[in-house]
Amino acid sequence: MTDFRTKLAEINAQLQSLLAEGELPLDSLKTSIFDGDKEVMIEGGPNGLIYFASQCLDVASKTSPGAHVHIDEFGGADPGSLPLIVSLKIEN
Repeated sequence: MTDFRTKLAEINAQLQSLLAEGELPLDSLKTSIFDGDKEVMIEGGPNGLIYFASQCLDVASKTSPGAHVHIDEFGGADPGSLPLIVSLKIEN
């Protein structure tokens, strides 16, 4: 499992580097409730979805249950997006 987490961390570091260097400028990422309150929608441009995937990879590479990231309009999402928490759940 450590090798898997190391690979995830390496992939994520490459994505983060591309985002930080402006090679993948964040275009759009919006979180919302869809179809009444039955579904959560995450929609975005290609780079916004890559940013979201990067955040998920970051959490997946952790080893502590409850490791998490917040995605909201202050951290990567478009204004008006609903706050979203991506959290690690480790089953025994």
